[in-house]
Amino acid sequence: MQNRYDPKLAQPATLKQDEGYLVMSTGTNYVSMYGFGFYLYVAPFTAKYDQDLLANFVVASQISKSDFSDHFGLLHVLKLKAGTYQYYPRSGDYREYAITVPNARFNIVAGKVTYLGEFFYHNSVNWHMDIGDNEQRDIELLRQKNVQLAQLPRVKDIVQFSGFILKDNKHVEQVE
Repeated sequence: MQNRYDPKLAQPATLKQDEGYLVMSTGTNYVSMYGFGFYLYVAPFTAKYDQDLLANFVVASQISKSDFSDHFGLLHVLKLKAGTYQYYPRSGDYREYAITVPNARFNIVAGKVTYLGEFFYHNSVNWHMDIGDNEQRDIELLRQKNVQLAQLPRVKDIVQFSGFILKDNKHVEQVE
């Protein structure tokens, strides 16, 4: 199955004056043999857990082909209006009940590509996750997949988890 946020599908020529692009990669050292997957959800910063979703980036899934040879991973692109957003992890196994979920806040700048780094999920009991800078690798892959998009001005914003969207099974109100 093709990544619906693959850079090949982006059309920078249609970018409106108040829009920008999010570019980031996701990766993992583990893909479930049961096929449930693991995702990174993107939503407005004021959204509640599992509400007002704008995208769900695949982090680990048996149905997608990896963009990278050394681990399972994908490069994602999403066109958004300039503003403040958040991303947070979500298991695709809806039998799992989330109690506390971290989020990371980021800004999209009009007319620019905002590079957010690589979200990497390690197979472990406690959802061990890292956010790292793989800009050189990711932007080279972006150039291969969509030259026009790679030529847009770029902002680098390697954000870390800084709060929670869900804490002790309660929605956390996000304050700008």
